[in-house]
Amino acid sequence: MKGNNLLLHSFSESRTGVFGGKLDSSLLLLLSLIMLLVCIQHFVLDFSINIASTIHKNQIVAGKVQKKETKKKVVKKVIKKKLIKKQVAISRTYQFAGVGQSFGAINLKKFEGISKEALHLAILKVIPSSIRKKAKKFIPIALEYSQQYQVDPFWILSVMWTESHFNHRARSYARAQGLMQIMPRTGRFLARLMKKGRTFKQARALIRDPEKNVEMGVYYLKRLLKQFKYNYRYATVAYNMGPGWVSKRLRRGRGVGVRNQYLNKVIRVYRYFKKTNVPEILPKLRSDKLKYVAKI
Repeated sequence: MKGNNLLLHSFSESRTGVFGGKLDSSLLLLLSLIMLLVCIQHFVLDFSINIASTIHKNQIVAGKVQKKETKKKVVKKVIKKKLIKKQVAISRTYQFAGVGQSFGAINLKKFEGISKEALHLAILKVIPSSIRKKAKKFIPIALEYSQQYQVDPFWILSVMWTESHFNHRARSYARAQGLMQIMPRTGRFLARLMKKGRTFKQARALIRDPEKNVEMGVYYLKRLLKQFKYNYRYATVAYNMGPGWVSKRLRRGRGVGVRNQYLNKVIRVYRYFKKTNVPEILPKLRSDKLKYVAKI
């Protein structure tokens, strides 16, 4: 830039040239324009270099960020795979950690880490052969909903056995229907609570469906258990006699479940399930580390 200015200055000062006279003003203007263009060229070149340098730096930063993001994605994938494996293992077993105390003092923790199939077979083993075929189809359904609502599954099975003997077409003189013997009025009440319907027609359709019938029964038993502060005796009697009847007896200081035939039947049936012992029946399917279920 300085050299160009000096050159322009020298041309301006020496007004005489080879022709012995002053330079023509038009020529001087032309030279000035040329110098201006050279200056602009230098400016554009410097600007281009700066832009290229900035772009390069940005590319380096973007590359580092991309590497970090890629690394994060890889870590997330690894974590996701581990979670999937864990979920697969859990989905192949039942979890009753939230049940707390069971109806008949069965330790539900001993069934942790045992595959669902193994537990189904173990339960069938203790059920009398006369009703085993009927029970086989509905044991998995009962256990699934027992897990969902976190209630003692053997209590649920005992009530189901007492109510219908695992006959999904069972119907009482009082119009109670299905595996859990749900009355139409009770069915409508439960359907509304569970947000599955509001009319008697919808309730009847739910009650006739074996799976929905079981879910409604499990939901109702869990609700009764909460209502009577996790007293299994009161909840069991309330399932048969109604919560209003039980509440009235308690308010008047009268006994509940004393010499109650229904409760005694449920207790008697529950004793069968106390014999359930998967490790002895199917020792090869037992795995404390869930190795068996993880391979499936």
